[in-house]
Amino acid sequence: MSETVSQSIKFVLCDMDDTVLVHRPYADALWLDVLQRFQLGLDSDSTSRLYEAIVDERHAFWSDPGLSTWGRLEMTKARTYFVTKAVARVSLRVDEAQVKRLVKEFSTRRDNSVTLPKENRDALLKLKEYGVLLALVTNGQGDAQRDKVNRFGLSEVFDSIIIEGEIGVGKPDWRVYQLALDSLHATVERTVMVGDNWEWEVVAPSQHGLRALWIQSSDILPPEPLDAGFIGQIESFAQVPSILSERSLLE
Repeated sequence: MSETVSQSIKFVLCDMDDTVLVHRPYADALWLDVLQRFQLGLDSDSTSRLYEAIVDERHAFWSDPGLSTWGRLEMTKARTYFVTKAVARVSLRVDEAQVKRLVKEFSTRRDNSVTLPKENRDALLKLKEYGVLLALVTNGQGDAQRDKVNRFGLSEVFDSIIIEGEIGVGKPDWRVYQLALDSLHATVERTVMVGDNWEWEVVAPSQHGLRALWIQSSDILPPEPLDAGFIGQIESFAQVPSILSERSLLE
């Protein structure tokens, strides 16, 4: 292990959604529940086909760098876009008004599904006991993300909060990570990025010398070869203090 990698962690950059905050059920499962409860006048086979099409179009949308960049800042328009494509794809009689109502129902339930688990908050406080400075680094629409920050009192815990919609640029653009580092007066050698997106929270920061912890609750293994600085894979943010302590990365 190199001298750089062995230095203790003094700064942690944290993703927000599905990292510090948790949405349950996951988006795909929530779409199914909304479709089953929502009165579209469809039989079970049509509902199933529409659900599969929405899941496919949703994943295609968020996997496209160009679409996802504007979609993160215009969430209602983004969801309307890929649901409309799904409806057209399976040739169902679902009109524009129904699509809008469906998206509104999903969006409301998605917003209401978010929580800050006690164990995640405890992990944040534990890191602060070690003298670690924390920056929240989240993509997404400014007002929506700031609402979650305020709802869960994250300003009381984090030393810095960086929101894509408020600064005009998002992950994986290096300027975002640099802004977070500057706000903490941090050095890359003593900083770790924690999040659930492999490209944004492992690949991009590792390319500039940051270390990374990847939150992945499924059985998916990280891609190989592993990026330099990759500390490991964990199931939830609650494990961050323990894994850093086990690796002798906290003083």
